[in-house]
Amino acid sequence: MAFIDASYNQSMNAISGKGRTQDGEFAIASGEMSREEFTKFLTTAFGRTARYSVNGAIHYQCIDWQHMREMLDGGGTAYGIFKNFVIWNEGKGGKGILPLTA
Repeated sequence: MAFIDASYNQSMNAISGKGRTQDGEFAIASGEMSREEFTKFLTTAFGRTARYSVNGAIHYQCIDWQHMREMLDGGGTAYGIFKNFVIWNEGKGGKGILPLTA
């Protein structure tokens, strides 16, 4: 199993909260890539993760809603099979937590 929260190809100013802790920019995929470049970045990252996993491993990949197309395209190329996806609705902007009850 792998749980991966890769760069979102957005600057931290666009995705980080305004609280006391301010996160630094990602080293790569921090808003400078085109759609095609970001898809290639994700394809490479997913492919490397798959290469070093045992057959049948499940990988949980996180992305923001604006980049679902790049994730689906990159994941389809790297994995070849798509199991499912989950949508996390925080109900408000900013960082949140997964709900523990329905």
